[in-house]
Amino acid sequence: MKQTLVNVAENLWKSQESGIYYAILKVGGRQIKKSLKTNEAKVAKRKLRDLEKQYQERSGIISDEPTPRSFRELVEKFQRIALPVRPLKPKAALDYITRHNALLKHSGFSALPLSKISMIDCQKWFATRQKMISAQRMNNETCALRDLFEWARDNGWMMHDPAAKLPRLRLPRPNPDPPTEDEFRRIVEVLRGHRDRDAADLTELMAYSGLRLSEACGLKWQDVDFDKGVFYVAGKGRDVSERDKVPLFPAMRELLLRIRQARQQRKITGIKPEDTIMRVDGCRDGLKAACREAKLRRIFSHHDMRKYFASRCMEQGVPIRTLAGWLRHLDGGALLLRTYAAHQDKASMEEAAKINLAVPMKADNVIKMKQAANS
Repeated sequence: MKQTLVNVAENLWKSQESGIYYAILKVGGRQIKKSLKTNEAKVAKRKLRDLEKQYQERSGIISDEPTPRSFRELVEKFQRIALPVRPLKPKAALDYITRHNALLKHSGFSALPLSKISMIDCQKWFATRQKMISAQRMNNETCALRDLFEWARDNGWMMHDPAAKLPRLRLPRPNPDPPTEDEFRRIVEVLRGHRDRDAADLTELMAYSGLRLSEACGLKWQDVDFDKGVFYVAGKGRDVSERDKVPLFPAMRELLLRIRQARQQRKITGIKPEDTIMRVDGCRDGLKAACREAKLRRIFSHHDMRKYFASRCMEQGVPIRTLAGWLRHLDGGALLLRTYAAHQDKASMEEAAKINLAVPMKADNVIKMKQAANS
């Protein structure tokens, strides 16, 4: 006799023909279906809990750590036990905690027991929360929620993941929008006009090298080899000993030599090999003031100088894989292609206009249509 099962609760199904309840569990990557041999809902739920505990004990995932009584306790246990053993930098660990706090504040089920958190609860949270924050932040919080539930399942505190079917939001295509060559020139002129030499030096260094702010501020004189025409930099998230070799671009070389010569003439300390080249850790306020005074279309940031470098290199025909290496992207250029897709489309149209695929025809090999018809 063919059975038609209807889902009535998490892991609990009921036959429409016989009314008998069935348990369908996923254990160790395998789906297990077992009859609970009862048509009473309360009895079926009790048998289901016993069956879940039985499989948890059999799989050896039960620990001495007491089961969290609520989602809030799960978050606290995760931060106390799991988070410290993960190889995270302080900022990344802080991001985890920030997302957890947002989940506790906006989820609506922070006080609920883990067994009471259903898929519908997660969907309601998702539908409300996505209207409040950006798609990227929504994806980050959803990932943090799934991470918590996965850890709970690994410890035998949950048999299912109610957030498993939550979608991942599609991110809008990024618009780099770097400053134009004229806008960049005006920014530097305003900074130097106000004798903000250090802010101007940092702005030019980032625009001429493609360095991130932390990389530009951490660059030392010993990292630059003027004889070989290269400089060395540790990429984002990498150990200081793992340094990449990047060509010393002409504009960057000229800037560094100008900085060193000016400091030697003014007898300013800070040109020893172990000294950092930049004398400031940032110039955000100076950039804002310069953009306002120059009456630019918007306020540019430190990272816009890195985008300026990337866009100028692409305009001058630098291959994507080569540019990705200069920027220390580990994806071989995939991020650049996504980010600068519109820029690539424009360049593609300009290059297509230069292509001439017509084949020149010799006059003696051509027969006019009228002549061919008469013959």
